[in-house]
Amino acid sequence: MTENIQSINNKYNISMIESINQLIEDIKEINYWDEEKFNNWKDIVEIFFTNFPEDSIHWLIRFSNIKFEYTGSGLSVHKDPQQNAFEKGKKKAILLLKKAKKRLLEILANEGNKNLFIFMLMPFDEKLTQIYERYIKKPLEEKEFIVKRADDFFKSIPIMDDILESIIKADIIIGDLTDKNPNVFYELGRAHEKKDKCVIHICQEKDKIPFDLGHIRTIIYKDTPEGYEKLEKDMLKFIETCIKEKIEKSRLKLNIKSNG
Repeated sequence: MTENIQSINNKYNISMIESINQLIEDIKEINYWDEEKFNNWKDIVEIFFTNFPEDSIHWLIRFSNIKFEYTGSGLSVHKDPQQNAFEKGKKKAILLLKKAKKRLLEILANEGNKNLFIFMLMPFDEKLTQIYERYIKKPLEEKEFIVKRADDFFKSIPIMDDILESIIKADIIIGDLTDKNPNVFYELGRAHEKKDKCVIHICQEKDKIPFDLGHIRTIIYKDTPEGYEKLEKDMLKFIETCIKEKIEKSRLKLNIKSNG
């Protein structure tokens, strides 16, 4: 778990959010008398807040101020004052971790594009490559996306293996339907098998969209400088929508986990 926590620059900070949920679940299962488990958990929480993306000292101080031990004297109204103090501490710790998760989701929403992997499926055509380089790859990389297509890989394994591996790893896939390239259609089919993927179709002319793909929203652009600029603008809007949807799905999933 420590490696995941320390990798705070992972795309979407999802590893940290997942770690929060795990920390919440772990403390729920720890009993007040299990000192070793509790100390291990506490150490991990401190590492987590040490590596928090912002105001790490603030989060550490808030956590260190939580009392898990009974420090009173004399008689207590509770049969086991130590157990009562521990349970109160657990509730406060869980509340603090949930607040940290909420803040991470806000950071994720504001900076979600950093290190996000976008994979481009397209014919290897000189003119289309120029459009890709100028109006797709360049503006996306300026916004800190990682953008690749198949010819960016120089490995000894067959190129199809690279493509399928990238489809699995990619957060967003853009497929150019122009010229009805059979390889692109096959690769897009494999991409649509992954239900968690945001797949964007683009095409130069609407009448080139096959009938069985007509129900999938496609960015149509004209083969003109104005058309390329419109492609860039529409693509950025589409990707922004994809990110927001992904964040909401993550938020829903994480809330279900933490409340379940």
